[in-house]
Amino acid sequence: MGEADVRSGTAVDGAADRRERTFRLGLLTVVVLAAVVRILFSFTIAVDLPTGMDSDTYESTARALTEGHGFQFRPADLRLLSAKEDPERLVPSIAHPPFQSAFLASLRLVGLDSWNAFRAIFSILDALAVGATALLGRRIAGRRVGLLAGLIAALHPIWFQAAGFAASEASFFFLLPIAMLLLHVALERKTVAWGIAAGAAAGLTALDRSEAALLMGLFVILAFVFGGTGRHRLLLAAAVVLSGLLVVAPWLIHVKRTTGELTLSTNAGVTLVGSNCDATYYGVDLGTFGRTCDVLGSVMTVSLARPKNLDQGHIDGYNDRALRKVGQRYIRDHKGRLPTVLAARLLRTAGLFRIDHSIDFDESIGAHGPTQRVGFVVNWVLMPLAAVGAVLLGRRRSWMSLSVLGSGVLMTLVTALAVYGATRARISSEPAMAILAAVTVVFLYDRYPRLTDSSKFGVEHSPDGADH
Repeated sequence: MGEADVRSGTAVDGAADRRERTFRLGLLTVVVLAAVVRILFSFTIAVDLPTGMDSDTYESTARALTEGHGFQFRPADLRLLSAKEDPERLVPSIAHPPFQSAFLASLRLVGLDSWNAFRAIFSILDALAVGATALLGRRIAGRRVGLLAGLIAALHPIWFQAAGFAASEASFFFLLPIAMLLLHVALERKTVAWGIAAGAAAGLTALDRSEAALLMGLFVILAFVFGGTGRHRLLLAAAVVLSGLLVVAPWLIHVKRTTGELTLSTNAGVTLVGSNCDATYYGVDLGTFGRTCDVLGSVMTVSLARPKNLDQGHIDGYNDRALRKVGQRYIRDHKGRLPTVLAARLLRTAGLFRIDHSIDFDESIGAHGPTQRVGFVVNWVLMPLAAVGAVLLGRRRSWMSLSVLGSGVLMTLVTALAVYGATRARISSEPAMAILAAVTVVFLYDRYPRLTDSSKFGVEHSPDGADH
């Protein structure tokens, strides 16, 4: 090797090191910015907003956990009992998966037992998840795409509001990007250890929001499809599914013993009844959850028909099963209306149908109206950019990366179609939207005003050919 070759190699290595240092500095900046934005929102706006029933349930369950009562909550904390009834009464807390309550309980155990403490912790954790989004974007399409995706995640109003509510969305925005990053690494390296990590992360995500059980299934499919050849793909898929099941199994067993139902939560029945009624099929609530649906009437009807002498847990299980049948019966009786309803659900989830009504609904479950409106505008900008980004990755035949991102998008679509359309159903697709939109922006930056090779849109090729 000649002296010129040595100098050339040293120059290449030095340039690579500088790019890496620049990326790390940019990543740190994005994470810090994300934390600052979330903390500012949490302590200037969110503190004046009322906590929703879901958040109150999580907090009450966390308190019961730290007091040694297990997964129970006090209905009085949710103002579900009159003042004459026992305010210390405890009932099973199985309407929601356990992650959020368990996490809040862990914070209480170390003395962080106020809403402000919860908001601060979630602000930091969600900022770290913004960093995970940037790292995933880098693995898919290079440093600039990663940093831009992280910047979008840091500033997107739909993202940064979640930390202020201490509801399941705050945990979800933390867990989902990390799970997707771990899966992408597992599929790249095709190692069982990374598959175990990805499956466990998917399991935790399902323990945060029950619809994420679909994510576990999708991860297993992707591990089998992209996990190599022969026994390697089988091993990787097995690692993902077994680790995911090990994470969710204790909760499934607990719910089965408590209610008699094998389910992640007992909220499906109420959700089906509330999203399949005259108001959501023909009225102002078309395509979303009907706040004017007679859910309470359905609960009373079901309660009159249930067997006597059931404990509270089995009452919840029976009610959930019976309410699911009520919702399914309404769907069958009005199936001719389904195409319109499903279209409305998708449009609401995309923020393109009855926007004022959708924002009113978001406010009713904790969102800040003006901030949410800005989030809708940001989403309208990102959607076409993300669609173009998907096409660009398809041109590169980056099917694995597209599939990982698509898992979150597919979860959004299935949730919206199966349940109801709302902004909160869209959160599983936000990491993909940020990364794909960043792909498009970097591509356009490189192409305009000069025409360059269409394969170059922010992907940085290292000397060994790796796109990192």
